[in-house]
Amino acid sequence: KKSRSRDGSYESQHPEFYMHDRMIFLDGVMQSRRSGEIAYHEALVHPVMFAHPNPKRVAIVGGGEGATLREVLKHNTVEAAFMIEMDEQIVQVSREFLPEWSDCSDLVGSANWCLEDPRTEIHYSNALDWFIDRYANLNSDTEPLDVIIIGALDPQDDVDCCDTLYNSGTFLQSLRDSLSDDGVMVIPVGESPGIQDPPDHLGANRIRSKLINHLEKLGFKSMHIYHESHGRLIFPWNYLVVSKSNAVRRQWYRNEAEVTLAMRKRSVLTKSGESPFKHFDGAMMVSFQLPSKRMETVFCRQDPEPFECEDLRGFDPFLPNAPIESFEVMKSQVGENAGRGIFAMVDIPEDTYIALETAVESLHFLPSTFDLITQMEDDDFDDVRPLEVYMHGYGFQTTQHGGAEVAVDSSIITFVNHGCNGTYNVGIHSDINEANADTKAIPEVFNHRDPEARSLFNPAVDRNLRHAVAGGECSLRDIKAGEEILDNYLAFVGHERDWKSDVLHLRDQCAGGLGDVAEYEVQQ
Repeated sequence: KKSRSRDGSYESQHPEFYMHDRMIFLDGVMQSRRSGEIAYHEALVHPVMFAHPNPKRVAIVGGGEGATLREVLKHNTVEAAFMIEMDEQIVQVSREFLPEWSDCSDLVGSANWCLEDPRTEIHYSNALDWFIDRYANLNSDTEPLDVIIIGALDPQDDVDCCDTLYNSGTFLQSLRDSLSDDGVMVIPVGESPGIQDPPDHLGANRIRSKLINHLEKLGFKSMHIYHESHGRLIFPWNYLVVSKSNAVRRQWYRNEAEVTLAMRKRSVLTKSGESPFKHFDGAMMVSFQLPSKRMETVFCRQDPEPFECEDLRGFDPFLPNAPIESFEVMKSQVGENAGRGIFAMVDIPEDTYIALETAVESLHFLPSTFDLITQMEDDDFDDVRPLEVYMHGYGFQTTQHGGAEVAVDSSIITFVNHGCNGTYNVGIHSDINEANADTKAIPEVFNHRDPEARSLFNPAVDRNLRHAVAGGECSLRDIKAGEEILDNYLAFVGHERDWKSDVLHLRDQCAGGLGDVAEYEVQQ
């Protein structure tokens, strides 16, 4: 009552905090509610929009209440926003009874009603027909889309059209074909699983499982699942982002400051002078980068269990650890030009972690830092040369975050050398070494650092990326005091394209050639 009065109370000055809730149901399924729609729609739209470097053409499937469009129009890069909604009635009802959901009056250059924004085109059409008519033909001259946002029913909803929408190979193919080379798409995929749920394909989420399998087979290069818990939908809600280019991973894994800067550059100005983003910010985007623990747990209940579930989900508490004090630096015995090496000062049993307490503290050069150092080297900045040699000479490379990146052990463990001709005693079990390796193709056992070589949907990896990049290694056999610690550097090849050159480089070093660090020290 106070919120409707004019008694000067806090409630009367802020009636928006005390409004009655309103909900939208389609086919008996709640789609959104006033008390949580901003959080829901910002979580749906902005992660995928900022995952694209310059989204100009955006398509929205469904979204008749206008809130998805409202969020899309907050990006100043958008030149055309296509809303494909088959139910004109929901658009008109929402305009009358839920006007704030499609209110763009605060956006400079927009319209009071978002659907009248000059960048907007609304098509009252079946999405299957709209996309198939325009993009099912590979030779279509229709301009591609940068972002697709699915705002229709979730694959978890138990209605007939969901099965039709998400299991139509032709429709899903037309969605992929409609995207530009670096195009991105987001699909709400229902409630987050419970910690006691079975794998998706054996439970209520079978359509979600089928959808993910379809998308993998269509050739998407990157896939991310995240959840948002402030949309007031009883349970946290999952969203799935897929892209045609692996480079999108670089945009996806930007740090908080990088996302905040992108928001400053990207956001449309407001008449009120306030930020158009109410919930979404750099810190929230960082929280969306990891799948939930629930999703990882349910994923790992598959039979057989994916090997990453055992390798990456923490450290085995039953395995001993040889602390850093168990090792010393001396001249390597690998060869005349091998430089420094690490030697055991005590006996180390098989299956013992090697200085685990320091392995998790590796120095990580993320793609943006890696590129900066490389560019400075190319521009002949002499002062950066030692850092570049240190990074390449002691580090191991991967592309887990969408670009070249390097991790370097932060302790003396960084001096562990390659064991030529299969003489390594720590790392990955494999009979393949630099001497007998086929340079034409990287073996599967060494392909774990390349995100393009594994299953796209893998919450066990995506939730433990730092562990996947630098997670510590174990002894492969009993190591006696005085023995040199040797690894198989083939396990550190970051990408299939580097396989041949890295194998040949190791063969040269094993034959007495100089490594990067030794060559630099000779030059000095």
